[in-house]
Amino acid sequence: MAYAAAQAPFRAEMELCKDLQLNPDQTLSSLSRPNSLPGQPSIPLAKEKVLPFLKAEFTTPTLDQISPHFWLLATADHSHISSLHKQIVRGRKIVISEDPEMHLVWINNRVFIKPLPEYLVSKAFWEHYFTPDAYDNLDPSRLEAYKAALGYLRTWLFLVSYLSDWRIALDSHLVPDNIDFGDFLALLSDLTNITDEQVSPRYRYGELRLARLNFWVKIWLHQPYFRKVAWQYSDYFSMYYAPLLFIFGILSVTLSAFDLGTSNEESWKAMKVAAARPGLYG
Repeated sequence: MAYAAAQAPFRAEMELCKDLQLNPDQTLSSLSRPNSLPGQPSIPLAKEKVLPFLKAEFTTPTLDQISPHFWLLATADHSHISSLHKQIVRGRKIVISEDPEMHLVWINNRVFIKPLPEYLVSKAFWEHYFTPDAYDNLDPSRLEAYKAALGYLRTWLFLVSYLSDWRIALDSHLVPDNIDFGDFLALLSDLTNITDEQVSPRYRYGELRLARLNFWVKIWLHQPYFRKVAWQYSDYFSMYYAPLLFIFGILSVTLSAFDLGTSNEESWKAMKVAAARPGLYG
């Protein structure tokens, strides 16, 4: 399905949240809770309130900044995302994170996923907050929020493929429980034509490994870490066991080689001295 950029990425008949509606005067209203976003009763519908909220909810400035270097730490493919049941098969525990920078970031046996807000599957929401006459007419702040929200929504195309994925999503409180599985898949089918050029740089890649992010931000951004998830000293120092063992192994091999070289040199000198003695070898 082709759609105009900066408009709803799904057709009106695929809309899953019907709580928001556009009025003839181009204002937005909520049917169940006046003047607030569905699922966010503290956020009024006024654009000057919603747009800063959306920027905080979906943009990933740190990941966007280092995205030119992602080829060093991730597969250059936005579909490199394991579905929810495959995350379980891989022994990963699904951990809810409202931090947009942590969405689809994993470490050891944990993967962090940002829950899907109900308002994001409302066509009226997209049309009210992100529809200009043309894509280039979006101001930079709105454009940044739009591309991030669009990229985030596209990730669900890969997270949920089977009924088992949907049940995991419901049990993990990742999706609104008033949405039907079949309807959700129908909406996802409208997202297949979203291109990498339409989303933020972070969402041109799929899953990211936290250990690598924590390592590389020291070099690229001169920060001690990207995100801290180890709060015990044992967990913290365990991250250094492997590199320390590697360094210890290299030093052991180097010192052994040096010792062997020194021993051979001394043996060679002894042989030369012995050979110089008259009558020793005939």
